[in-house]
Amino acid sequence: MKDSKRLYFFNFLIILSTFFSYIFGILIRNKFLLPILNISFSYPFMIYLISRGKRREALKSMLIWALSLIIFGTALFSFFPEKAECTVIKGKEYRDEMFEWIRTGVGRESNPKEFIPQHLLHITIFIILSLISSSFLSILMGSVMVNYMNFYVSQLILHSKNKIIPILLGWHFWSLIRVLSFVILGVLLSEPLLCFIKRKKLEMGKEKALILVSIAGLILDIILKILFAPLTGNIFRKLIF
Repeated sequence: MKDSKRLYFFNFLIILSTFFSYIFGILIRNKFLLPILNISFSYPFMIYLISRGKRREALKSMLIWALSLIIFGTALFSFFPEKAECTVIKGKEYRDEMFEWIRTGVGRESNPKEFIPQHLLHITIFIILSLISSSFLSILMGSVMVNYMNFYVSQLILHSKNKIIPILLGWHFWSLIRVLSFVILGVLLSEPLLCFIKRKKLEMGKEKALILVSIAGLILDIILKILFAPLTGNIFRKLIF
């Protein structure tokens, strides 16, 4: 019971630290500092849980962290758009690319020949970074990617005639599946290097199935994007242009 209460408390601290990471990041306006602040509490806590064999608890905590990133990042970037533009790595570039796609219907977002290679590259880099850094670098990478998506969604909300639709649909559901899949990979792939350092045998047990879940999620992400990205672009075109 004590362990359960302690976990709730630390998960609350993850939510709180994520919120304040955006407050401080926006105030300081340093593009490289923001993602570091984002993971400053969640990553050490994840490693703490993993090192004690509590993989599922670590996964739950990191899912809470990812959800906190999406909610707080999108909300605070909406309230402070000018400061956010100076704070988010690739934020302006991604926003411009996505708005051009929405305006014209032409772009990487709805072109499988362009976005599938990019997705595969991101997955490959993420896996490599996870294995060589116990997921520190890959989770940092994930924070950067979530932040520029957050900035794009915040800009959708600000420029849209109807605020409710981009609040509900701005974060594309296939992108949320991708985030979920990356979180699973990040948590599970943090362990091999830890076991190597401790000279401990890696035993994944039932969690092996979660690797398959994450792979299935990444495949589903691509399929859903092929099917629904053009429709989503049309919806936002009517709201913005």
